[in-house]
This record gives sequence, structure tokens and C-alpha cells, in this order.
Amino acid sequence: MAKTHWEASTKFKGVRWYKHGTRKHGIKYDRCFAIRYAQGGKRYESVLGWETEGWSEETAYLKRAEYLHNLKTGEGPYSRKDELAAEKETNEATQRADQEKAALERLEAITFGTVFDAYMEWAKTNKKHWGNDEYRYRVHLEKHLHDKRFKDISTFQLEEIKAKLLKKLAPATVKHCIVVIRQVYNRAQEGSLGIDGKPFEWEGLNPVSGVKLKNLGTHNEKIRTIDTLDSKEGKPGRDEKLLMDMLKEKSFITYGLAMTSLYAGLRFAEAANLRWMHIDLICGHINCLEGKGGLDRKILIPIHPKLKVELEEQKKRLGSPTPDALVWPNRNGSTVNKISATFPRAVKELGFNKGIDDRRMKLDFHSLRHSFATRLADAGTPLTVLRDLLGHRDLTMVSRYAKSSQSIADEAIARIGVTDT
Repeated sequence: MAKTHWEASTKFKGVRWYKHGTRKHGIKYDRCFAIRYAQGGKRYESVLGWETEGWSEETAYLKRAEYLHNLKTGEGPYSRKDELAAEKETNEATQRADQEKAALERLEAITFGTVFDAYMEWAKTNKKHWGNDEYRYRVHLEKHLHDKRFKDISTFQLEEIKAKLLKKLAPATVKHCIVVIRQVYNRAQEGSLGIDGKPFEWEGLNPVSGVKLKNLGTHNEKIRTIDTLDSKEGKPGRDEKLLMDMLKEKSFITYGLAMTSLYAGLRFAEAANLRWMHIDLICGHINCLEGKGGLDRKILIPIHPKLKVELEEQKKRLGSPTPDALVWPNRNGSTVNKISATFPRAVKELGFNKGIDDRRMKLDFHSLRHSFATRLADAGTPLTVLRDLLGHRDLTMVSRYAKSSQSIADEAIARIGVTDT
């Protein structure tokens, strides 16, 4: 390899250059410029660049003067290598700032609806009953929060939403809705969510932390049962038969879920997730596992004869279901994640809620479970047994059913000490 032949500038001190072997700049060969300089007894040399890149003897000389000044003052780069490194660092810092600005603008624009969709992707993998969260959002919260910017939602706004929901929903239902919002913010703070293929991490506060939930009921104070209207007409079972016949005609799955709630006391999600391995048709028991709050029933639930007939029919309809197959699957064989519109339509068509404004007196799917509990209480079932059948943690949740059996208690007390004469 030929040795580079450097030539010193005759006009500018410390500047030198060499010609490129083939490349030209205009009619002359391209030249590469370098500078030499010394400060404090130490010599320096920097290769600057080519004439085709804009360098000349004069610009090289000016750069040499700049480096010497920097060496004397101790500020700024004093070689081309240092200068390029500083430029690179500056460019990278600018790029980082631009990225942070873009990320901030992206964060500013993200709506609660977008974050909720990301939360649902997480929930479908990490939560067993994710359908409950989706149902509460789509039905009760979406119209209030979907288009609001995630960062702008405040505790005050959530209190306003809570007040609106309390006008038409049970306190416990409202509490569940607010908890869904809290979980969305919690997962965002953990960095568990992803949006558009990028991690989404919320560094702000959770606005739900300031929402008052203490005074909201821990359960639905439902008064209405399927038997309420029957008592007025004096025809026990009339309204139950009307409703169940209509459900069976419109949707056998909705009918089956309703029967399971009415005659086994299962919550909707528990009935929807019931599998054949949980049912013993020979011994006549249902083993309800992982109910609300992940609690298993402490006792087996006896299968009522009416429910047994429907379970046997469903088993025939499914052919030979495997033990882990769902008892009441949807058309695709998957879990039914929300109460079908068939149920409220049937209730409306039968006029069960006509003229009723008190939500506690309106018949809904939860009324079936409430009917199950009320019937057992009226039959004199001990509250401890009722607690275990319903899957509650303590007696607090079932104490209200003691009111249902007040007349039975009155009669029992009246019989004390009474003898035939």
C-alpha cells in the first residue's frame, strides 16, 4: 500500500493535505485536510475531512484556531474526534428528547377506552372471570369514560359518574364498576399493559383512590323474587312458569343458566363456568369451585329435581361431553361471558317490571339467586347453611334473609308453651 504523501499549506500555518488517488473535486483531485497544533508542550493532530465535504485550507486553519482556543480555556472539543463525539451525543440527546416529546404527546392523547381495551387483553390471560369486567364497562361505564383522555380523569369526575350510576343501579353494582376503573389504573401503573405494540406505563395517580366506596353496599339489597307477584295472585309458581317457558322457547342456554341460578343459587358467572366434572347426577350434588372471590363452596349443593331434569336433557343435547366441558356453553362452545339480552326482553314482554321504579323491586337475573335464598330462608334453613350454599364468607351477607323468615320465627315463638286442651 502506497504511503500517504502529505503536503503542507504555504498560506495557513499548521494545515496540511493529501490528494485522493482517483476522486476529483471539479477538475482537481479531491484533497483531505488535517491540522497540527501544540499547547502546553503537548502536540495534537486531527484529520478533518475532504474538500468534497466542504473543507478547505482556510476552514481547516479556522478550525485549528478554535481547537487551540478550547485548549487554552479548557472548554469545548479540541480535536475532530472529540467534536464528532460531542455532535453525536447532542444528536442522540435531541433524538431522545424528540422521542420523549412524542411519547408524552401520545400519552396526552390516549383515551380511557384505549387503555381499557389494553386492560382487557391483559385480563383475558390473567383473570378467570374477565367477562364481568367487560360487561360492567360496556353496559355501565363506556358512555361516561370511553372518549375521555386517560390523564384527565379526576376523582371529582368519578364521583359524578358514581352519583349517576347510583340513580339506577344497586350500590354493590356501582362499587363493582368503580373497582373495574381502579384495576385499569393499577395495571397501567404496573406497566402490565401494551398499546399499539408498545408498553404503556402510567406514572400518574390513581383517581379512584379518592372515591368514597365505604358507604356503598357490599351486596345487592334485592327485595324482588320470582315469587313476589305470585303471592299477590295467590298462584304459586305462576310467574316462574311464565318466565321459564318463554326463556326455554327463546334460548335453551339462557333458560339453563336461569334454572341453575334459581334452583342451585349460583351467580351468573358461576353457572356460566360450571363444568360436568362439578356435577354428580347420580348422587345429586353440584360442587361449585372457585366462585366469587375465588371461594369454593364449603358444602355440596343438592340438585333440585327440576334442575336435574334440565341437566340430564342438556347432557343428551351435547352428546357425550367430556368432564371439563362447559355445562351451558355458547354457540361456539365457549363460556357465556354476559347475561343474554333474551332475559331482560322476556321480563319486559311479560310486563314483570311495568310501573316499577324501585330498582330493588325490579326482576333481573340476580333475582333468581335471591329467590333461591329467600325460599330456603322461608323454609327455616339455618343461616349458617344458607351462607355455605350461597358461597358467602360470613353471616353478614345472609343476615338480610332472616327478615324473610320473620313470620316463621313469629309462629315458632308463639308455639312455645302451647299445649292441646
